[in-house]
Amino acid sequence: FAIAFGAFAIIGVGTSELIYYPYWCLEKGYAKNTGKNDKTIGWLERALGWLNVMRWDAWVSCVIYTGATVAFYLLGAATLARSGKEITNDDVITNLSAMYEGAFGEFGKTIFSVGCFCVLFSTVFAATAANARLFADAASVFKFKKYQKEHERHYMVKIGAVVLLVLAFIIYASFGKPVSLVFMGAFAQGALLPFLALAAIYFLYTRIDRKLHPSKVWKVFLTLSAICMALIGAYGAFNAVKGTFLSKEEKAPANVEAPVSTNSEPEVVEQLND
Repeated sequence: FAIAFGAFAIIGVGTSELIYYPYWCLEKGYAKNTGKNDKTIGWLERALGWLNVMRWDAWVSCVIYTGATVAFYLLGAATLARSGKEITNDDVITNLSAMYEGAFGEFGKTIFSVGCFCVLFSTVFAATAANARLFADAASVFKFKKYQKEHERHYMVKIGAVVLLVLAFIIYASFGKPVSLVFMGAFAQGALLPFLALAAIYFLYTRIDRKLHPSKVWKVFLTLSAICMALIGAYGAFNAVKGTFLSKEEKAPANVEAPVSTNSEPEVVEQLND
């Protein structure tokens, strides 16, 4: 269950992308010129126009992410499963590169290594940039730091970028199990999904102008997805608690002694003589 739950959270447009995307919209100037809601037709048209841009962003990224993930999964299933290789913490790079060696030979390992570096570097680069902004905002939300000016927040973002990179390096150097770390991160992202869905519902009905609301069909889908994610998350949490605290394995005794007879009278054994 933990593997399936984690895969659900990171396949396609995952939990982290849903958190990072608002920062992208703000800093790239999405809806910057929409202006304050003055209840005019002009404002409504500008707002609807930017919502249309965001819909295109969502659908295109969904297709690209999901398509690439499915293709990589099918490639691995077709090659690794047939050869009987498993992706473990000890030989993750070697076994993954075997997917390309069948078609490209030894050069396939080089192709995979270069591609692996590019993917991992871009992931760390983008995730660190977004998480540093999240780090700075969290410091303000939880009252650890108050920003009087915008440049103070930018400075905290720079601190967050350094701190998070160092922390990630320490965790990997101490733990040293990449596959397990991926599953742990994926499960944590899955646990965040219900909260993101509930936050989306809350902001939709409390902060968004009614004229910008989606259709009733999309509202139903949003509500159903939030309920399903909450139920799945609760089920996973219950299983984790049950497996940790409630289930106790009963160990059988190592030596089982024969029961002692309570009959004090000696047994009489008759032997027949020929």
